[in-house]
Amino acid sequence: MVGGLDKPERTYSAEYDTIHVFESIETTEDEVQQLLRALRSGRMPYQQLVCDTNPGSERHWLNMRA
Repeated sequence: MVGGLDKPERTYSAEYDTIHVFESIETTEDEVQQLLRALRSGRMPYQQLVCDTNPGSERHWLNMRA
C-alpha cells in the first residue's frame, strides 16, 4: 500500500509490518510516532519503520534523535 500523510488520521486504525517514509525531514515527530503505533500487523516476523531524507537543520528533531 502507498499512502501519504496529507490526512494522518487515516493511519490511526491501520496495521502495517513495514512503513517507508520518504523525505522524513517534512514530517513531525508526532506523525512518526503515530506511524510507529501502526506497526502492529504481525503478519511478518518483524516490523520496521524506514525513514530517508536529505540533510536538514542540525536542530531538526530527526537529527536530535540520531
